[in-house]
Amino acid sequence: MLDFRKWYRAHGAVVGQYSPATEMWNTGVAVPNLQGIQIAPMMENDEKNSYGSREHLLSVFVGLEVTLDFVGTHDPSVTEMTGFSSTSSGSGASETRRRRKQGGQNLPYFGLIVGIEAEDEGDVHLIIPYVKLDSLLGLEVAAENQFVVPNVTAKAARLRLADNTLLDLYNELEHATLTAPATDLDTAFADLQIA
Repeated sequence: MLDFRKWYRAHGAVVGQYSPATEMWNTGVAVPNLQGIQIAPMMENDEKNSYGSREHLLSVFVGLEVTLDFVGTHDPSVTEMTGFSSTSSGSGASETRRRRKQGGQNLPYFGLIVGIEAEDEGDVHLIIPYVKLDSLLGLEVAAENQFVVPNVTAKAARLRLADNTLLDLYNELEHATLTAPATDLDTAFADLQIA
């Protein structure tokens, strides 16, 4: 049943900030506003010629570039990805929220799990333990009558723990039935250790 899949939409996503000091992730926060995701493998390439003709090719998988598109912004998941917390005051019609973005701050690493539904039942979870944003959420406001779709780019790298254990750069985990992404990221990412 899992040999041929037709994936067509994200049905859930979870993010959780990673702590290098404890080598653990925060409890995953659901991302309720993910519109789409693009994952592009990053490769390093080389080639060599012998006696006037190409004989050797090198193509090494070294990372991922991840683009996330959102419908609006969701404060808890933005905090997990950026480390920028917000403060709220007032209530009802007078409620306000402020998120300070100071220059000179390094963004944190976070883990990401995205569930993508298959047309013929089931899903695949893209499990990426070590991601860092390349930029903050970008906004482009249209001239008229179009939703603002914030997007962000990030890169994923392989994670090496203090004991020299390596975690996979990313995994695809397929399920025969639709399954919600895990929120216990420590457990979800434990299976990614390279033997």
